Amino acid sequence: MKNSRKTEILIWVLAVLPLAACLAAGPFLPEQIPMHWGINGQVDRYGGYGELLILAASGLGLALLLKFVPRLDPKRNNYEKFAGSYLVIRLCLGLFYTFMVGLTLVVALVPQTQNTLGVDRLTMGAMGVLFCVMGNFMPKFKHNYFCGVRVPWTLASEDNWRRTHRFAGPIWFVCGLGMLLCSFFLHGQALFCLMMVLLIPLLAAPVLYSYLLFRRENHPPRQ
Repeated sequence: MKNSRKTEILIWVLAVLPLAACLAAGPFLPEQIPMHWGINGQVDRYGGYGELLILAASGLGLALLLKFVPRLDPKRNNYEKFAGSYLVIRLCLGLFYTFMVGLTLVVALVPQTQNTLGVDRLTMGAMGVLFCVMGNFMPKFKHNYFCGVRVPWTLASEDNWRRTHRFAGPIWFVCGLGMLLCSFFLHGQALFCLMMVLLIPLLAAPVLYSYLLFRRENHPPRQ
């Protein structure tokens, strides 16, 4: 319980930190702030300070969403059964969001770091870590309407939900690990193409597996 309280506090510190950092950095930021990077790792869209503040404040919105929306879930009692896993997921999403806003601030304040940092590699590496963590904890997710592989067949059957998430967890972990490792060796278009290749099994395989389970359970082969 003590560790859970510390983690909860850290989650809210991370939720506020991007907005606080942007407010503190405001007087030193240029008029045009990098807001998006293309597949070549270079900035392809700039925005103003207001857009940056909205982006930073969205981290707090995400934290509020993850905290309170489960209370509206018809299966909200199941969250107690994987409370520790859900807490870790909330923390990792907060870390990821804070990292991305921090990276934007660094490039905005010190433009020459764009080439030395390798924004595309750092982003891919961070995504890889996030997918690894989510894949590790996904098999522990219990039946709910908010967190996990939410397709008609998993939502309709607790057995389908359990088996699908046990199947999906290792796939998410392996694909995330692949993203992380390749972020050290690839960059630009090659890195982007690899990400798209890895996202296909990560997203599609659990959905297909869930559907095939449903078909087998409801339409058994004829003898």
